[in-house]
Amino acid sequence: MRQKSWVRVQCSRWYKISYYLILVMPFVLIIAKPAHKCKRINRLDLVFVIDSSSSIGETNYILMSNFIIGIINKSDVGKDHVQFGAVKYSNNPEIMFKLNTYSKKSDIIKFIQDNMLLKGHTYTAKALQLSASLLTKENGSRKDQGVPQVLMVITDGESHDRAILDSTSNELRKKGTIIYAIGIKDANHEELEIMAGSKDYWFYMPSFEGLENITTNLSNQLCINSRPGNIAYFFLLYVMLSPQDSISCFINWILFAECDIEAELVILADSRSIPDKELKSVKDFVINLLKSIINKDNILVGMAQFSNTLQEVFQLGAYQNLPELYSKITNMSLITGGSTLIGHALREVKTFFKTSKERVARSVNQKLLIFTDGRSDDEFPQAAKKLRDEGVEIHAVAVGNATDSKLLQITNSPSRKYKVDHYSDLKTLVNHVNKEICKETTELLVFVSCQIASLLLFGLLDKIQKSI
Repeated sequence: MRQKSWVRVQCSRWYKISYYLILVMPFVLIIAKPAHKCKRINRLDLVFVIDSSSSIGETNYILMSNFIIGIINKSDVGKDHVQFGAVKYSNNPEIMFKLNTYSKKSDIIKFIQDNMLLKGHTYTAKALQLSASLLTKENGSRKDQGVPQVLMVITDGESHDRAILDSTSNELRKKGTIIYAIGIKDANHEELEIMAGSKDYWFYMPSFEGLENITTNLSNQLCINSRPGNIAYFFLLYVMLSPQDSISCFINWILFAECDIEAELVILADSRSIPDKELKSVKDFVINLLKSIINKDNILVGMAQFSNTLQEVFQLGAYQNLPELYSKITNMSLITGGSTLIGHALREVKTFFKTSKERVARSVNQKLLIFTDGRSDDEFPQAAKKLRDEGVEIHAVAVGNATDSKLLQITNSPSRKYKVDHYSDLKTLVNHVNKEICKETTELLVFVSCQIASLLLFGLLDKIQKSI
C-alpha cells in the first residue's frame, strides 16, 4: 500500500480571487496565489548611490538622472511617505542630499536635474559606507518606526575597491538594509550580486537607453517593500512526481506587503501602569503602528483608558482625517488615582465596537490593543474570554515586569502578547504587532494520494478556491 502524504498549508483569505494553475513540466505542479498589483510606492527611506565616474559621460549621466526621476515620480513623497536621499561617487563619495533635506517631489527632481558629473574612478564600497550614514535618525531615517531602509546603487563599471565590497554590503544587510544594484554596460555581474545579496535584487542593462525598460519592474518591487509591516502571504506548493511515482511536497512562503483587512481597532490604556514620564513613548508607538497599518480608510480607530472606570478618549472613527487622529492621541492625558480594574474595562470596552449587520456582512474584524502589566484589582479572565467569544481579537502590550501568564489570560494567544523591558524599546515592537494585527489566515488540510495523483492535482485547485 502506498504511503499517503499530508501537507498543512496556511492560506490567506485576503485576496478573494482565483488561484492560478501552472504546469511547468509534466512532473511539476505550481499553485501560486498572485498579489495585487502595487500602484504607488508608499512608505520608504530610499538613498540613491550614483556612479559619477568618468566612464559614465555627460549624456549617459542625463539618462541615469531621468531613470532616477522616473522612480521618484512613481512615489508619494513626504515625511509620512517616501523620503529620498542621494550620494554620488567617483574617487570619493559626496552627499547630494539627506532623507530629511527635501519633503517636496519637485525639489528633489530639480536637484537631480541640476546635478553635475564628478568624473574620476569608481569606488563603490566607499560610497556604500558613506550612504550608511544617511540611514540614521539624525539624517531622517525612520527605521525605528519600521520603515524599510533601501539603498539603490547605479553603476556602469567595476569597483576599484572590490576587496571590501563584500564585507561592506554584508554589514549593511545585517542591519536590515535592502540593497538594489543596477548595472549598466560594463558593470560586473558578480559585483552586482555581491551588493544585492540575491539575484532578485540586481538588474543589468547593456545600455543606458535600456534603463527605462526596468522602471516598471523595479518600481513594483519598491512598492511591495514600501508597506513594511503589512503582511500578506502567498505560497508555492510544489508536488514532485519522481520516476517511482512517489510524492514529496515543499512549501515556500513569500512575503508581500499589503494590509488589506477591514477592521475596527480600539486602543485601551491601563493608566495606572503607565508612568507619566513614559506616556510619550506609548503615544509614539501607537502613532507609528497606526501609520504602518492604516491604508486609506481600511481601519477605524477608537481609544479609551481605564483605572477603576473606563474613560473614552475618542470613539471609533471620531476624526476627520489622519492628522486629527494622531493629534487626539498626542493630546491624551492619563487618568490619575483610582484602582486598576481590567475586568471592568474589558466588559465596558465592548460598547466601542459596532454591531451592525453591514459590518458582519463585510467581515470587518474587531481588534483590541491593550497596554497593561496584567496586575488587576478585579478578576478579568472571564471578561477577556467573553470579549474574545464575541469576536474581538485581543492583543496585549506590556513593559517591565508583567507576568506572561496574566497576559496570556487576556489574549489566549502567545503570538498576540508583546513585552519589552523598557518604554524606549516599544519602537522595536511596531513590525511585530503590525504583522499580528494584519494577519488573517485559515488552515487548509491538503491530501495528496499517489494512486490518483492526476485527478487530485487538479482537484486540489478547486478545494483551495472553495475554502476562500
